[in-house]
Formats: sequence, C-alpha cells, structure tokens
Amino acid sequence: MHLAYLDESGSHDKKDVRFQVMAGVIIEGWEFISIEVAMGLAIEELLPEDKRESFEEFHAYELFNGCGIFEGIDQEKRLGVVSGLLDVVSAHKVPIVYGAVDVQKLASTPFRSAQPVDVCFNICVCAIEYWAGSRLKLPADTESEEMQNAQPLVVLIADDFPSKSAIKEEMKKSFRTLRAKVRPPHYDAGKSWHLHDSLYFGSSKDSIGIQLADLCAFIIRRNLEGDPSVKGHYDIIAKNIFNSRIEPQ
Repeated sequence: MHLAYLDESGSHDKKDVRFQVMAGVIIEGWEFISIEVAMGLAIEELLPEDKRESFEEFHAYELFNGCGIFEGIDQEKRLGVVSGLLDVVSAHKVPIVYGAVDVQKLASTPFRSAQPVDVCFNICVCAIEYWAGSRLKLPADTESEEMQNAQPLVVLIADDFPSKSAIKEEMKKSFRTLRAKVRPPHYDAGKSWHLHDSLYFGSSKDSIGIQLADLCAFIIRRNLEGDPSVKGHYDIIAKNIFNSRIEPQ
C-alpha cells in the first residue's frame, strides 16, 4: 500500500504569482513511521521548548520566511531545517510528481476560466497512476488476478483546502472521471485502476505527508519562477521527481 499526499502552492499569494503548482509525494506504508520520527526530530532541533507545545505544522511559507510559529527563529537555522526535511524525502527515495499551471499564460488562452488547482490535480493523478503502473513489469501471459495482486495500490490524500469547497468539488469530479466506480456490467475502474476507489481530504496540521507535499510544492514553484534562493533546496529533491508537466505547454 502506498500513500500519495497532495498539496498546492501559489493560490495564497496575491502578487506576482506566475505558477500554480500541486505536488504529490508517494510514501510506502512501511516507511511512514521513520519519516514521521525524522520530522519530529526536526521540531526538536528548530523550536525552543516553550514553543513546541503550540507547534501545529511545518507550513512551507512560514518556515521559509520566518513568520507564524517560526517568527524570531534564525534564518540559517530555519533554512537548515528546510534542507533537512528535503533530505528526508531524498534519503527515503520518495517519488515526487507535480503539475504546474503558468497562470499568466493561461489568462491569454481560450481556457482562461479553467481552475488552475484542478488542472494541476489532474496532472498529478495521471502521473501517480503512471508511476504505479510502471512499478512492476510482469510477463504478458500473467493471469489478470495475479497481476492485480502484484501491482501497487495507491491511496490519494489531498489537503483539505479550508474555505475552498468549490475547489474540492472540482477535484472530486476530476478524480471520479479518472477513477470510475466499479459497477456492472463493465467492472471497469477506468484509466486509474491502481488508485484506491476514493479521494480523501485531510488537514495539513494532522498529516506530515501533506506537510512534505506542501514543502515540495513551494520549493518547486519558487524554482520555476526563477528564485535563486531555493536552488540548493530544489537540487536536493530534483532526482526524486518522477513526472512533471506544465500547462499551457
């Protein structure tokens, strides 16, 4: 069983945002606890004891810019923890997928009314399905039941998008288009049969996987926008990026 956590970066920034990005990190079930422990150690390293009880999550924007719970924490220390968290992704060989929309280019196309987050989500879901399908190549004469038992099953867990119910509804519709319910008479899950039959939403405050996806999406977006301050951080995870796509192409 694999867990694919999804989060976006770009919709909260009001000025000079060129890219909307959604990233997914794919974590194998047995690796989860060791990743969680590593993130717990990062909290201990970064925050003084009197701040630890009020800590809720590693929010990439706050961690990188020294605001929120990280206000007053030395920049070198904060950025060191950013590198440390990305090193966790790299060391565990966590696959990363991402979809990006150039919102400035999109605004000049006939598809300018499209919801960038949903476009990014569709790209990520297709990339995760492709990743799962490429994990194990079996002989052509392998029985169907055996093949399905051998192929990985991936559960999708996306950030809850508080106060953005419209985005969630669009994502649900997109997911169901890509991963149909298995019903008679065809018993066909559609294009994404490696995915669990439902899309789940969770709070980033309760999910280290969503927090890692948020951090990766933030770094990838800033790198796409040409921000030299994230180059070193991007290089840590670049080799983990399994699939990516930018629209409009």
